[in-house]
Amino acid sequence: MKYLKSKKVLISLLIVTATIGAITAAKLSSKKTVMKDMNFSTNQLIGMKEKPIIETKKNENPLLFDTTLEMVDFYSKVFELNSEIIYNKINEIINLDLESWTILNKLNGVEYKSKDEAILRTVYDIYQNPSKYALDNNSIKSNKGYELSNYKPEELVYKFSTVLDVNPQIALAIAYCECGYKLNSYNFVNKHNIGGIRGNGGFVKFKNEAYGIFKYVLMLRNGYNVTIESGIDKIVSMAQKYCGGSQHWISVVSNYYNDLNNNGFEFYYNKSQHDRSLNIPYIEKDTYVE
Repeated sequence: MKYLKSKKVLISLLIVTATIGAITAAKLSSKKTVMKDMNFSTNQLIGMKEKPIIETKKNENPLLFDTTLEMVDFYSKVFELNSEIIYNKINEIINLDLESWTILNKLNGVEYKSKDEAILRTVYDIYQNPSKYALDNNSIKSNKGYELSNYKPEELVYKFSTVLDVNPQIALAIAYCECGYKLNSYNFVNKHNIGGIRGNGGFVKFKNEAYGIFKYVLMLRNGYNVTIESGIDKIVSMAQKYCGGSQHWISVVSNYYNDLNNNGFEFYYNKSQHDRSLNIPYIEKDTYVE
């Protein structure tokens, strides 16, 4: 009887040990899931600086970023900035209110729709106002020149549009109208001006292709209130301000828009006989309404 009692005690102990082990494993697994969803590294959590080296991507699309590090690296290259300095500064800001960044995409006191938008707009603000962040123009500049030539214009239009909440089909339709569907106009090839943007001295020249496309999409969002929900009616309503109300412009842009809406971004890209495919997800037709 004593032996049986001891055996029961031993079995009970084993059951308790196994239960504790299972609970611990579940907690660890849950913690890993939370960490993955936070979109930043362990080093950020403990306040350590992490060198801005691109990590191995978890997805096949080169413009869908998995980490804050990848976002900072890419957007720093748009403005030709030193990604290490920019990352350290943004990491410093993130750690001032880590919880708000994690839950609300809140950065530097501003809440954004996504972490992508938060990083893009903050890097742009640093580029424009370095002194606001205790930095200066010389220290934040990259000495590597333009590093994003491997990305295709359509991919950049799509990326900046989705991050800034702009209908990418409207953005590309206007670009095709201004530059031709091969995007080989003088303005775009020589001035990186994809939207026919004018300044006081004529057509504006931008420092590089990605920066010119970013400024164009930002103009659509801020200057014309083109949003992700905008549809073909927006093309008509914005024409007076964009091109003096030209009916020819409205007709050409609308035709491009309809083709893109019905056939996808690949339609004109394939007609241009490019030798590489586009890394752009399929967009459902009739997604956008005015």
